[in-house]
Amino acid sequence: MVAVVLKEVLEKEQDKAFRIGGEEFAVLCINTSRKKLERCAHKIMERISNLKITHEKSGVSDRLSVSIGGFYTDKTVLKSALQVYQLADKALYRAKAEGRNRVVILDVDEGVNT
Repeated sequence: MVAVVLKEVLEKEQDKAFRIGGEEFAVLCINTSRKKLERCAHKIMERISNLKITHEKSGVSDRLSVSIGGFYTDKTVLKSALQVYQLADKALYRAKAEGRNRVVILDVDEGVNT
């Protein structure tokens, strides 16, 4: 059901969603603005919340919620795909640390040197 939401929310054919772990997905949005990236992330979170999927094993909520970490840059300063993944992962863990069920988007200046 989550994969269906991701597919429906992505606006452009070149935008892709991937399952990268048991409960983790990655979304790659090419040639987009930070505003559109944030709007996409919030739409994903809202759509999944509206599904009201029961999550009995969660210690956080009885319904499935999502934490979304994103990384945005309009600069060419990244050395590898691994670096993009690491920066998005950093944002994800910040979203979880801030209370879950939220979106955190990092900019290039917030993450490249950390």
